[in-house]
Amino acid sequence: MDAILYVDRSGIPWRYLPHDFAPWETVYEYFAAWQREDVFDQLFGLLRRLVCEAEGRSAEPGACVLARRASRRPPTSDSTSKSSNATPASRGSR
Repeated sequence: MDAILYVDRSGIPWRYLPHDFAPWETVYEYFAAWQREDVFDQLFGLLRRLVCEAEGRSAEPGACVLARRASRRPPTSDSTSKSSNATPASRGSR
């Protein structure tokens, strides 16, 4: 588990795992198996419940927040009359 956390925190490729840990192939096999079996999601859920209970809150969420991406407004007639690629007039000799 320490090796998996090390890779996560440092962002290094699996092959660059220091030799203080098990061989990178072994560590990656454990990681892949645990990911397939949703071990990390279960662990996160358990930790979330423990933190909520320690803070005196309900372990189950009481509300849901939905995020929405803001959409761009269509261009207005003022912005279409001016070209955004227009070059300013040069001040050189005429």
